Amino acid sequence: MEELRASNEELQSMNEELRSTTEELETSKEELRSMNEELTTVNHELTNKNEELSRVNSDLQNLLRSTQIATVFLDRDLRVQRFTPRAKDLFNIIKSDRDRPLDHVTRRFDYDGLTDDARRVLDRLAPIEEEVQNDEGRYFLAQIRPYRTAREDKIEGVVLSFVDITERREAEAELRRSEERYRLLMEGVEEYAIFLIDLEGRISTWNAGAEAIFGHAEDEIVGRPAAVIFTEEDRGGDAPRQEMETARREGQAADERWHVRADGSRFWASGVMTALYDPTGDLRGFAKVMRDNTERREREQELNRLNEKLEERVAERTREVRRLVSQLVQAEERERRRIGQVLHDEVQQQIYGAEMTVRQLRRGLPAEGEPLTGAVRQEKVEMLDQLEAILEESVEATRTLSAELGPSVLREEELSDILRWLAEHMQERYALTVETDVGEAPAVPDHDLRALLLRTGRELLFNVVKHAHVDRARLRARTEGADVIVQVSDAGDGF
Repeated sequence: MEELRASNEELQSMNEELRSTTEELETSKEELRSMNEELTTVNHELTNKNEELSRVNSDLQNLLRSTQIATVFLDRDLRVQRFTPRAKDLFNIIKSDRDRPLDHVTRRFDYDGLTDDARRVLDRLAPIEEEVQNDEGRYFLAQIRPYRTAREDKIEGVVLSFVDITERREAEAELRRSEERYRLLMEGVEEYAIFLIDLEGRISTWNAGAEAIFGHAEDEIVGRPAAVIFTEEDRGGDAPRQEMETARREGQAADERWHVRADGSRFWASGVMTALYDPTGDLRGFAKVMRDNTERREREQELNRLNEKLEERVAERTREVRRLVSQLVQAEERERRRIGQVLHDEVQQQIYGAEMTVRQLRRGLPAEGEPLTGAVRQEKVEMLDQLEAILEESVEATRTLSAELGPSVLREEELSDILRWLAEHMQERYALTVETDVGEAPAVPDHDLRALLLRTGRELLFNVVKHAHVDRARLRARTEGADVIVQVSDAGDGF
């Protein structure tokens, strides 16, 4: 019994141990289940990390393929690890060149110190930049930087990058040329004042022409208000601001006004202000170009005065021409009346006398078959003599009239010859002694002008005959500039 009891106790003890073991197993099972869940979670996170890393790797590969920058990654021994596709434009490099030393890779650009500079970057951890030129003449900015790991911030090599700066260099060269042209323009143009004004109305640049015209040195005028070059009256009238507003609104503002030099003297200037906008359309300031036109204005004013005088002279000459034309018309009318009177009083009367003589001859003729007596014959002869004398007088009168209307002397170009003939004609025709002073008379090629001068002189002498009541006159001809002066003088009563 004692043994059974002991056995029973041992069994109970074993049962308790088993129960305890079972409980421990249950606990371990729970721990294993929890650990399994944790492993599942970690595995899921690891899967996500792998996928994210794969995407980052894909992004990096696509970035390397798409970038236009030639990039080469080197390890600490300066061996090639990776490179972008554009690196092939500068290096003779292929995929199999991985782990190949940089010195063993041939290049298509001139940079003898590339390897030394890469080592220097590894030693000093300071980036280096250098401009290089490839075999095609294009320029690149070579940048050598340390390769740092993202997690541990360790230096594991260097990165070579080459940025094409050909267009930038060309733009910079063009900018330098443009700046040089601008400098030459600003310094070389001395007849024009060229300067810039900022949005506050202050002068920001000042060329040599502005200094020569205004007398202000560049260092003393830059930064001052542009209103200092305006007169006090224009400043009081707010002209500087109004000019800027006009340029802002319309793009340009032109003006002509008085301006003031550094010494206080005034000058007349013509200028234009232009609004300056940047590529985005924002107003940046104003450019003004001016020129000293004081002399031009004085010349214009003098020209205007001369024009006024000329107009007065033209008006005076016009009145004189009209007066002469009126006198000429009157002279022509008098000449017509004179010719009519000559035809009526002389030629017509002589023709009437000839007609009456012919009628008397016809009435005095004997009948047909009757003899002509001596007395009758003598009478008829005397009547024929009278008729001949009448006809001769008529011919002479018509010849004289014809000579007066169109004398043959007009074929001569020398005015002196024409006026001497006129003097002789007045002596013969009207018993008027004419003293001539025609030594300075010019030659007149124009026939109509010669006729006009002859008619004018004859009309003047006719006035002497009709109104002066003298038997002497003086005829003079001379030139004054481009004018021909015919002058008749006498000591008579006048009109």
